[in-house]
Amino acid sequence: MIPDFNGHHFEKTFASSQHQRRERYRCARCEMTAEIRNDGVTFFGNGSATSMSLDISLAMSSVPACHGAVLSAERRMS
Repeated sequence: MIPDFNGHHFEKTFASSQHQRRERYRCARCEMTAEIRNDGVTFFGNGSATSMSLDISLAMSSVPACHGAVLSAERRMS
């Protein structure tokens, strides 16, 4: 599971199964993709990778803020 961070809300996709070596996710707000390998390394659709097993906040990673959350906030203000 990928916790919410930087406005992203990742949900497991239907393509994920126990027979695959990676779990696939997609942000419900901006459609960014992510994959978690069995070794805990997570690859994001922007080309960045991080280890979920390290005690490092995902908010400090090179994954950009969710554009879907920004667009939603802009719509509420208008």
